[in-house]
Amino acid sequence: LQMLLNNMFDVSQRQEPVIDMLADLLDEAKATAAAISDNAIEEHRPIPKDLLRSLNNDLERIKAYLLTAADVA
Repeated sequence: LQMLLNNMFDVSQRQEPVIDMLADLLDEAKATAAAISDNAIEEHRPIPKDLLRSLNNDLERIKAYLLTAADVA
């Protein structure tokens, strides 16, 4: 991803490793979320709504941090 960052995005050298790490973590998170979905479908058992809300709150916090980083002047 680092070469991709260099070629596609204008990010600082300081940002490159942490953005790369976040991209890797997001790939893992997407795969994990897909597994949770598959398990719920196969078991015919949804995850608890409170758990869904908690996970969604975490995702919203991540989004807020990234939006803040994009709006720095």
